[in-house]
Amino acid sequence: TALASMAVLWAVAWLAVLAMGAWLHGDPAFGVLIGVGLVFALGACLHGTVGGPMVVDLAEPHVMGRYIAVSSLSWQIAFVVGPAVGGAVLDAQPLALWPAAAAVLFASAVASMALERRLPAHALRNPKAPLELPGAEAVPAPGIATRPSG
Repeated sequence: TALASMAVLWAVAWLAVLAMGAWLHGDPAFGVLIGVGLVFALGACLHGTVGGPMVVDLAEPHVMGRYIAVSSLSWQIAFVVGPAVGGAVLDAQPLALWPAAAAVLFASAVASMALERRLPAHALRNPKAPLELPGAEAVPAPGIATRPSG
C-alpha cells in the first residue's frame, strides 16, 4: 500500500509538471515546481520507509546480500538509463514525458496492490495494526524485540 501510495504521489507530481509546463511561466511556475518537489519528496519518504525493509523481509538469510545488491543495482540502472531516455523524449516532444511517466507510475500502483496479496505474511506487518490472515500468525522481523502482551 505504501509503495502504491508512493507511485500515485509521483504520478501526481509529474502531471503537475505537465500542467506547469503547459500553462504557467515565471514565478507561478516556480511556485508549482516547489510544490511538485515537496510531493515528490513525500513519495520518496514512503519508498525509503518500505522499499529496503521489504527487500530484506523477502530475502532468505543466506542470499540477503544478493537481494539488496539487485535492489541497489535496479536504482543504478535507472540513474543511467532514465536521463538518456527522458532526454530523448523531451527533445522529441517536450510535454510527452510527464504523462508517460505518470501512466507508468499509475500502472505500477495498480500492480503493487495486486502483488501485495502474494507477499508472505511476515512481510505484511504493521506494528499498529497486526495483519490477521486466516491460518497466519504475525512474525516479527529478525532482530526486532517484541514486548510481552498484557
